[in-house]
Amino acid sequence: MATTQSNTVQVRIVSSDESQAAINQALNNLDRFEKKAKGVGLTLGTLFKSYVSFGALNFFKREANEILDFSFKLEQAKAGFTTLLGSATQAEERLRSLTKFAEVTPFDISGVVEVNKMLQSLTEGALATEKGMRLVGDAASATGRPLEEVGMWIGRLYAGLESGTPVGEATLRLVEMGLVSGTTKRELDALATQGALPAAEAMAKLDETFGFATGAMELQAKTLPGLLTQLHEAARIAITQSDAYKAAYDTLKGYAVLIKDYADLKALEADDTERAAAATKAFYDAK
Repeated sequence: MATTQSNTVQVRIVSSDESQAAINQALNNLDRFEKKAKGVGLTLGTLFKSYVSFGALNFFKREANEILDFSFKLEQAKAGFTTLLGSATQAEERLRSLTKFAEVTPFDISGVVEVNKMLQSLTEGALATEKGMRLVGDAASATGRPLEEVGMWIGRLYAGLESGTPVGEATLRLVEMGLVSGTTKRELDALATQGALPAAEAMAKLDETFGFATGAMELQAKTLPGLLTQLHEAARIAITQSDAYKAAYDTLKGYAVLIKDYADLKALEADDTERAAAATKAFYDAK
């Protein structure tokens, strides 16, 4: 039995001579490292604190990047909804509605927005309502599949039933996800071949098919992962809606516009004096 000690480490060892020699070497290396570190004012404690500080810095940098990316996606979503819905006012209203919806679900806002945009286009708005989003969210929560994947295939099923076009691929994917049985698949496939269903009947068929999952989203939202997602999303919303953040974001966007204008100015041909003059004026007016 042997006792080996450095400045800060003591270990009692019962081992073979070979193992003892290896451990002694490791402890000697640690002892030499500590002496050199102290020679430049470092200790293992300060190194650990530095490591933790570096990790915290990286964490906050990552969070800052995520928040900025979150802002980018919301601004792009607003532009997309403005096109789909026909006005910026309706786009803002839709985003407010989706934000409120996401606050009580286990899904992040970016995913909810993307699915809603897809359903708006794919189903001409039929499943982009709160009722439609709940149906899709419950189905995704019941199976543990991504919201985007479930939304796409349920949306395609609705579109096929409402238009009277084949739904075989959609029902196959839904079988693979565990959302419909083989018997239900055959019934839906046959129904689609009988002609287009009125929108209300197509929606009623979806309610009948996926009604078993009702309430699954609410249950998932009450789990620890669901609650943590809600807290994370609430923090991002609070930050991005603050006056200070909005001012900083608008400033950043303004600089981006200036840089683009300057690049456009430099790209003009030298002999195009009229365009050059107009671009020059626009650039300096923007400043």
